[in-house]
Amino acid sequence: MTGSKTSSATQRDRLSRTPTVNFLLRLAPSRVLYMTMILSAAILGDSMIYNVLPTGVDFSRVSVALAGVLLSANRIVWFVSKTLAAWVLE
Repeated sequence: MTGSKTSSATQRDRLSRTPTVNFLLRLAPSRVLYMTMILSAAILGDSMIYNVLPTGVDFSRVSVALAGVLLSANRIVWFVSKTLAAWVLE
């Protein structure tokens, strides 16, 4: 077990020595960076569903009606979550 701890510590040391990581860690705490990466991935996925799903109905084996239902459900969840977030932050 100590070998795996040592290798992960070595990997962290190598990552922490890169100029980009050092710059980002000086700029913002690691929790902010993690949250930013998670939100970026979520926004990318949300944007992708509106572009890929309607045009990829043929190869995704999803009917046009189901694609419409999925996009509508996504929009409803988006609206509810944004409304809830605005209410919590007020």
